[in-house]
Amino acid sequence: MVQAKWQDRIAHSYDAWKADFDTYCMNMSFSLDTASRKAEFLRFSTATTAIYHAAQITLNVEILDLQIYAGARHIIGRPVARADYDRSRRIVKEWAIPGGFTPAAKAAWHAAHLLRDGILNLDNWDVNNAFHYPWCLYIATLTCWAFHFATSSNAAQENMKSAGWAGQRAGTNPRSDGELDDGIVWHAKAEMNALVSSMTSGTPENLWRVIGKYTTSGLTAVMAKHLSNVRWAVVHEGMKVLRGLVPERSINEYEAFLR
Repeated sequence: MVQAKWQDRIAHSYDAWKADFDTYCMNMSFSLDTASRKAEFLRFSTATTAIYHAAQITLNVEILDLQIYAGARHIIGRPVARADYDRSRRIVKEWAIPGGFTPAAKAAWHAAHLLRDGILNLDNWDVNNAFHYPWCLYIATLTCWAFHFATSSNAAQENMKSAGWAGQRAGTNPRSDGELDDGIVWHAKAEMNALVSSMTSGTPENLWRVIGKYTTSGLTAVMAKHLSNVRWAVVHEGMKVLRGLVPERSINEYEAFLR
């Protein structure tokens, strides 16, 4: 019998914890007698489940490489060199090669479910100041963006992304330019909801089917806006990275969205 990879064994342990926690949440839901207590517990369970999804994400992708690939200029005070970007770009592009139940599909599936829980269960991502939750939202957003962006075969996108590292605004998406008439109002939340819904409607191995069909622009804009209100230096730097991923054509709409 072939021994499972260490990542698989840890993932199974995470899943076992999640099953126990779901049972606990179900039992608690029957014992709560007021709407306010149920709402409070839902915020707690959503924030706690986010840790599970974040753990699964970090098991399947190196968050440091995602941040560098997305255009981060500094990581914990250390400047990112061009060689760092080239290395991370290569790693993320290899990670994002389509192929069924891959680490990329697993990470993106968990990232999308983390975001879906927040959309469905929370009012404006409010979890009563759970300190870890903004970071979970950040890495989930980065993972979804990288899954879609790095998988694209559009050479022009890669050239623009590389130029973005060098100092221009980074980021674009398969459908962010040329496919939407200028007269159409850009609805960030609607775009985010459509993307997350598409990524959570099936199994991880089938996630590749949604590549190129939805834009990540709304997701990065919504998260950048939300994280801009978080007073935590690491998350604030993450907000800057996400804001850099908003396509150039949507900057005016993004600024209006911030207001």
